Amino acid sequence: EPPAAPANVRFAIVKTASLQTHEWLLFSGGRFEPAETAFSAFLIQHGNDRFLFDSGLGSQVDAQYAADMPGWNRPFFRYDQPVRPAKNQLAEAGIGPITRIVVSHSHWDHLSGLSDFPQAEVWLAAAEHALVNQPSQAMGGVWPGTIFGAGGGCCGA
Repeated sequence: EPPAAPANVRFAIVKTASLQTHEWLLFSGGRFEPAETAFSAFLIQHGNDRFLFDSGLGSQVDAQYAADMPGWNRPFFRYDQPVRPAKNQLAEAGIGPITRIVVSHSHWDHLSGLSDFPQAEVWLAAAEHALVNQPSQAMGGVWPGTIFGAGGGCCGA
């Protein structure tokens, strides 16, 4: 029997912001050399369906960061301007609407843009769903502003 035809799958990286930092802050064994890291969403098209994998930094990230990032974390967890939210970039490219966002994990830099897509259904693993329902400013916690702020909501929370 011949193999099935490959599915029509395409993707694009939507870079929403970046950060100039050092390798040693990004990964174990990193050198004290300059490095750039990106905050991104990923646009996936499968047939006629389009969705985002993560949402990148959104239009409310400055307010979310000011309200929810503990001061002791700010030197290590930050982002550089400009921020170009995925929603704005997709609109400029004539792409939309986004009806689903799949979240890899519930850190601020992956959830910030959720409030830009209030109509989107959000998919995440059961363990992440439990974290989202207990927002916290603790290390690794889910920021209240990324899931409840700016007119958004998340994940049945």
